[in-house]
Amino acid sequence: AREQPFEYSGTASLSDDSLSIFPGQTLPFPCGIWTGTVTITKAGLTTIKVASEGKTGTSNFFVLTPNSFDHFIIGSITEQTVGAVFTITVTAKDQWENTVTGFAGTAALTLSPQSTALNPTTTTNFTAGIWQGTVTITEAGTTAIAASCQDGAGTSNPFSVTPASLNHFVIGTITEQIAGAV
Repeated sequence: AREQPFEYSGTASLSDDSLSIFPGQTLPFPCGIWTGTVTITKAGLTTIKVASEGKTGTSNFFVLTPNSFDHFIIGSITEQTVGAVFTITVTAKDQWENTVTGFAGTAALTLSPQSTALNPTTTTNFTAGIWQGTVTITEAGTTAIAASCQDGAGTSNPFSVTPASLNHFVIGTITEQIAGAV
């Protein structure tokens, strides 16, 4: 036998495990039952909790999956040296900053300001929404790395690329000269 609702007509607060539910309050309960739509923006295993007048209730656990791909996040990059190999991490995100684990495409890599000094210029396929790989920059200056595909883009923090230390000298070809001439 189903439990009959009691005559409650107030409102109740709503929450979830990630604290990302909206709205956080119900409308009044007509005839002791409230039916409504909520939005939870953080993916993962969660429950919905309701509370009013010292009484609480909790839903079953359920899984929220990430929304569709919206943009890339590139992990923080510190100062680098011209020609040195370093690792970057690019993550596919939805509009709520959840990792889009189903993203398995590639992304174009460029420098900002625009330059041809970055290698490689394309990632390999992402795994579970993440690409981690090594890159090299061959020009000194302040720059940022951008990742883009047809559906979204993202840019790293600005960082400095300093000249490499002296490795050797190069002397150009000298043609025949007159002794003592300047």
